[in-house]
Amino acid sequence: MNRRDFLKNMLIAGGLAAGCSSSYQCREAAAGHPSLHFDADGLQRLRRRAKGKHRRYAEALYKWVDRYHTWMPPAIPEPAAAGAEVPLEHTSAFVTNAALAFVLSQRDDYLQLTRKWASVMCENPGEKCPGYGSGIYAAGLARVYDWLYHYLDDAERKRIRTYLVNVVGQMSRGSVVGSDTELWWANVPMHHDNWVAIAGYGEAALSILGEVEDAYLWADSARNFLANSLSWFGDDGAWHEGAADWVYAMAPLLWFYGAWQSVVGENLHDVPWLRNTATYRFYNWLPDDSYIYLNDSFRSGRYNTSGSASCHVLRRLASLFRDGYSQWLADRDELLDTKSGSEGVYEAPYGKELKKYQHAPAHCAAWNVLWYDPTVKPVSPAELPRARHFKNQGIVIMRTGWEKDAAVVSLACAPIAGQCAAERIRAGQKIFYNNYGHAHFDYSSFTLFAGGQYFIVPPGYGRRSSKFQNVLTINGTGFSLDPSINIRIAAFQTQPRFCYAVADATDAFPPKLQVQKYHRHILLLNSGWMILFDDLQLTDTGGEKGSSNSVVWTVHSDPTTHRLSVSSNKAIWKTLLGGGSALVMHLLQPQDFTLEHSPLELSAGAGRLEVLRLCPSGGNHGRINILSAWTWQDKPQRPTLLRHQDFLAVLWEADSDAPAVGFALSDDVPSDFSHSDLAGRELLLFGHDLARPDI
Repeated sequence: MNRRDFLKNMLIAGGLAAGCSSSYQCREAAAGHPSLHFDADGLQRLRRRAKGKHRRYAEALYKWVDRYHTWMPPAIPEPAAAGAEVPLEHTSAFVTNAALAFVLSQRDDYLQLTRKWASVMCENPGEKCPGYGSGIYAAGLARVYDWLYHYLDDAERKRIRTYLVNVVGQMSRGSVVGSDTELWWANVPMHHDNWVAIAGYGEAALSILGEVEDAYLWADSARNFLANSLSWFGDDGAWHEGAADWVYAMAPLLWFYGAWQSVVGENLHDVPWLRNTATYRFYNWLPDDSYIYLNDSFRSGRYNTSGSASCHVLRRLASLFRDGYSQWLADRDELLDTKSGSEGVYEAPYGKELKKYQHAPAHCAAWNVLWYDPTVKPVSPAELPRARHFKNQGIVIMRTGWEKDAAVVSLACAPIAGQCAAERIRAGQKIFYNNYGHAHFDYSSFTLFAGGQYFIVPPGYGRRSSKFQNVLTINGTGFSLDPSINIRIAAFQTQPRFCYAVADATDAFPPKLQVQKYHRHILLLNSGWMILFDDLQLTDTGGEKGSSNSVVWTVHSDPTTHRLSVSSNKAIWKTLLGGGSALVMHLLQPQDFTLEHSPLELSAGAGRLEVLRLCPSGGNHGRINILSAWTWQDKPQRPTLLRHQDFLAVLWEADSDAPAVGFALSDDVPSDFSHSDLAGRELLLFGHDLARPDI
């Protein structure tokens, strides 16, 4: 009986503890090596491809191993040390590359190098799990055990197997909530560290299946834990920690799912969230090959160690789902991932500064060989819809196009862990805080990238509070931290001339503020304008204990890239590098206001932000409307405000062909559109009917 049949029989039997009934059965199971990601026949195909269609990736792999062959595994810090996962994941990447380089090339120097690394790796104390990165560490060692099984002697196999049993066993037991040995990640199925730990030990368990009595239980527990994790995310494919953190979670998930399929023969990939997740990555892409960096993400679109490269993840998704768009984006990401001495990828923020990571190619070298499918041809996104609503995570991403000078706007509005999690929490399920520890309280926040420049930016890693977001606050009070609150994207439309979305963040404010309604409308026009309309309604009696309300509307920019100046009702952002378009914001409503800007003081070494604050004058009771028009055109027309009893509108007097853009002040369609400034002019009216379905 081979190992694949062994596990399938155990699955059919209903999950009984697996073991070898005889030494003969164990030998038969072991004879199935290799089986992680490829079997013996698959290896022969890989060797042929390494000399053909995969030659460039095979040669890149050999070149990388040759360049760093003098390395040795780094010392592993104590479990509590910040960054303990970094050397663990470095080591796994190196030994994976060396092992695959050997089985492809049969070069003896690669074999001896891999054996030496595996020996040193087993000296790391296996009886005391160093941290969540031990999952990926164990997976790397398991690949050596599986791929080089017939080239290792009995003592080497026994030593590696013993080490894997120690680490995988305790990680599996510690991942059970409520167990005596519960590890910190057990109760955070939505956290990327959980996926790193569990997917890693699951793959390692598959390498010793049929040889170790509990290996089936360990592998199956990993499958079940990850299935539970996915059940919290709905179907939209979005990741609540941001597009960079997405890579860090996806890589180990795909490693485990790929190993499971090659060993067991069961395809775990065909679930809606996973089918849609490349689209999430795709829409976060910016025309300069960086990424929108919402939540604890980074503009590079990469995160930490195993997430420092991303092209191989997209290659795998392209192959699994025959997705030419993923293949196109993989080509773009690969330019950075394989850049010699790449310094564009940020490590997780340990210490006072964000350190740059030097060896991103290490983390995609082997996987590009294994996962690239040349039969999936790249498809340009030119014909894709210009906007997408990711409903569970409440993210709308709108763009004027996919070309280099396109504008891209993001709008976020959902409970901090997503709509699916909020519904389950309202139904009585509990969720531990760390599940959404990398998400931000950015309800109704927006960002703006245009003309190759990121003008209005997210706050960056760790700045979770609403005071760092591009939002509206009342009386200095931040948004609610409750993951069950009822907020949402209330409307979303795409039309040939524009994209439009509305965030309903009414319940984001604490009840004591007596907010009756807060809707933020964003309209992105293909003509090079963005219109932002905030509609806030407070009780007529005031805020807390009848006091006057202080409303502050804020947006943030990066003072290391742009200089902000304010004049009258305009704010202008100009690049510090010279050239390029400026961003101009025209404030049209309210009429009485204070507009100011200043650096935002942050902790030392944590980067900088420039904040623009708008404070409407007066007592701020009842209804407050803030209407602004933004443009990045070189010579834009000046917008003006049109006041109508039923709506507020923006029009461009010098451009009679441009439609006026209006926002209704009630839920009823106006019966009278008469106004001298509208004579002969088209009016686009928004906000009077939020109940219409997505288009």
